[in-house]
Amino acid sequence: MLSNENAGGRLGGEGATNAHAFLPESRAIVHTLLLLIITMCQVIFFAQGCARNPDTGARLHPPTHLESSASDGSVHLSWTATDSTSEAEYNVYESSGPDGRREKRLTTRATECEIPIAANGKRVRYFCVTATLNGAAESPCSNQTAAEFSPSPSSP
Repeated sequence: MLSNENAGGRLGGEGATNAHAFLPESRAIVHTLLLLIITMCQVIFFAQGCARNPDTGARLHPPTHLESSASDGSVHLSWTATDSTSEAEYNVYESSGPDGRREKRLTTRATECEIPIAANGKRVRYFCVTATLNGAAESPCSNQTAAEFSPSPSSP
């Protein structure tokens, strides 16, 4: 069995005043760590989708209303320009699945483009478009569109 002498501050012995003196410092450290964690979460959350125009600081919005139509050997894409700036360029990304890794296919100032598609057996391709300003800032992706097409008949 523990005596007050062996228990120190746990049972109100001689060390009790030292333990109580340490509590405010512990609370301050825990409070500081919590504030740091909350701040980091806010930075991560707000950094996603908050690309800014490097000249004006205005938020760079993604293009909207992305649509696709497939034909033999290509996909036609069209979208509505971002309202952030008239100087935006657009990066067009392609993936083989709705959650697949995106690969940049091209950059253009136009709000439509034609993407050549190599026949490799995939029947559906997924596309999204981002707005960018001089490569310094890039918006989140637009809506994603899927282009479905028939594979080219094999050559004899």
